[in-house]
Amino acid sequence: MKENNSKIDKDDECVDVALWSAGIRTHYWMKQYEQLEYYNKSTFKIFYCGQRRPTPEEKAQFPENLVYIYCDMPGITPHAEIARRFAVNSNAKYVMMFNDDLYCYPGVLDHLITEIESHEQEMVVGTAFRAVMEGQATKPSGDRFINLGLDRNGCLGFMCPLIKREFAEKIGGLDKRFKGSCFDGDYYLRMQSYEDVGWKTVEKAKVAEDMSQQFPSLGWGERASAAYGDYDRKITKDIWAVDLCNFKGQALRKQENIFFEDSELEFEIG
Repeated sequence: MKENNSKIDKDDECVDVALWSAGIRTHYWMKQYEQLEYYNKSTFKIFYCGQRRPTPEEKAQFPENLVYIYCDMPGITPHAEIARRFAVNSNAKYVMMFNDDLYCYPGVLDHLITEIESHEQEMVVGTAFRAVMEGQATKPSGDRFINLGLDRNGCLGFMCPLIKREFAEKIGGLDKRFKGSCFDGDYYLRMQSYEDVGWKTVEKAKVAEDMSQQFPSLGWGERASAAYGDYDRKITKDIWAVDLCNFKGQALRKQENIFFEDSELEFEIG
């Protein structure tokens, strides 16, 4: 089944936040949904897109505001772009980039919204990120939240940025040259190019990687996101003259982005 973005209509239902993520951990999605549903007053809708279909048992549990979109296009970026388009075309006040291997601490959406609404200027607000959940096997950065205090110059360290939907429409889509998950670096740098926009990590809005979800293969191949890393970093450097592994400051653009045409994106709902 093939659809294109012209068929992604605005939702009638109004929610506070639309979250978007490329996704393959179908077994984990209800846990994420429940973490957000039970511990936030804010309303939300999550859009996951990927090439791993949920089982009938998993799908039967999905509430109306957890939307799965199937896409068998190669790479990760097309899946993320489709999910992003659904989120931006939803009737939400805010849009949030998300990952389907994260544990969300209580109140994460409420804390982000409280912060962004306390500023008069346009803002990018991001979560406090812990690379490993407490109690799991640790790595050097795993025993603390590692991106506190970041501002506009440290934009590449942001995690799960929440922005107004109108600002998301301005930023545009994901560059189709990316294959893995490093599309986010280019996306952050495009947000950074708006000089009048403020940036803040919100210490109370916490997320952590759930290392129990880091399986070698879940449908994208042997850690495809890592396999695509060198290629994606080269694309970012072509566009911005920036090394994703060692950058802090203001990026200068070298090339224009190349976006997906509506007709290039093939997907089906559910």
